[in-house]
Amino acid sequence: MGAMPVPNGGNAASIAPHMEPSDPARRPILRMRTLLCAALALAGAGCTDAPKASDPTARAVAIYSTVVKHMVTEEGQPSGFPIVYILDHSVAGAADPDGATGVIRDFPAQIRARLQRALAPVARVEFISDRESVIGPPGDGSRVEGGGILVTLGPIHGEGDRVEVAASSYLGNLAGTWQTWVVEMTADRWRVTGTKGPVAIS
Repeated sequence: MGAMPVPNGGNAASIAPHMEPSDPARRPILRMRTLLCAALALAGAGCTDAPKASDPTARAVAIYSTVVKHMVTEEGQPSGFPIVYILDHSVAGAADPDGATGVIRDFPAQIRARLQRALAPVARVEFISDRESVIGPPGDGSRVEGGGILVTLGPIHGEGDRVEVAASSYLGNLAGTWQTWVVEMTADRWRVTGTKGPVAIS
């Protein structure tokens, strides 16, 4: 739809934002355009080419949710686990099967909340501070309670469209994985494209 004409000697900035066109026939067109812009804004789009603000929280949530989905689901399918437990902090060395003992950084509340929403179609997600709180007794195979899976995430390393995330998953004594995932932005979407370094499976 074309822009409104600018009077001679004027410019676009001189037109009052809420001015109705003098031609009554054009008023419904203006109202339709206003409603369309409002609808697009609610959908996350816009009617202008305004630059997008940097949002590191959204980036982290998109990357971490991609990793967790890859670890607990088949592509496009529910996880099959009634609950996914995620440590509420990142752990450097999360890919080390001998014990992730690196620097610990708490996930901000906003990241935890947005991760839960992003992963809701996959499974119920609960953040915990202590992995031992959801691991059963050795006599029962040290299995994760409730038939769940425990995921530990490391910090995101890298800038731009390629990053690496160390992570591990744990179901029980003989059901754990440790690896560093390579995650890349392709076709406007983050995807796990492989691993880097050793991969361990118990």
